[in-house]
Amino acid sequence: MADLIQNSEHTILNQNEHTRSPANQAQQPTSPDITTISSNLSDKANWKLSTTPLRSDHLPIIITIKTKNNFRLLPNIKTFTNFKKAKWDDFTQEIEEALLNTQPPTNVHLANKILTNQILLADKHHIPKGRFKRINQPLPKHINDVIKQRNILRKSNPLDPNIQSLNENITKLISEHKPEQWKTKLDQIGTHNKNSHTLWRTINILKNKNPPASLNRIITFNNNKNAITQQDKSNEFI
Repeated sequence: MADLIQNSEHTILNQNEHTRSPANQAQQPTSPDITTISSNLSDKANWKLSTTPLRSDHLPIIITIKTKNNFRLLPNIKTFTNFKKAKWDDFTQEIEEALLNTQPPTNVHLANKILTNQILLADKHHIPKGRFKRINQPLPKHINDVIKQRNILRKSNPLDPNIQSLNENITKLISEHKPEQWKTKLDQIGTHNKNSHTLWRTINILKNKNPPASLNRIITFNNNKNAITQQDKSNEFI
């Protein structure tokens, strides 16, 4: 590993700190976790260990890179628009009535502004919107209290023999908490006979599995007309 790093353009960020702190007193703290970075970024990088450990005896490593570039982050979509429940007749009527009661525009830019504003206003009145519920549920207080106790003890004395028992207790508490969450969720959904769609959707979310999108096939009928949408296909079959 040392030869690979020396023969590359990377440099090591690790400081003189152990990255693994075993609970067993017979074992010595070690540094098996090695962080490397390109040499042109090494002077802009900061490496430090987190004081909040994971379940593992490996301590989390936080790397911060300071750059002058503005990175475009992916948007975190928190809202939705329900087009299926939109009142399209009222939507159309409001726009048409508003345009009839508006003075004719003198140029194309003013016309575009008026039409855009009317569409947005009708959208606000007749197309339902909402916010997505948070799927991530925080751990209950009694589990967080044990985790805080473990973290404080580990920070003050990484070789304390009580850390191992606290880790096991935390794992046990979380394992017991998850089935209770699942049971509560099932009670909210109800029987599968009444709400099978929500049940399967919940199962897919828990398995981190998205159902495959159905392929949209174009159908050509005897009149050489191509039906693309589901509605077009239905009309042509009729």
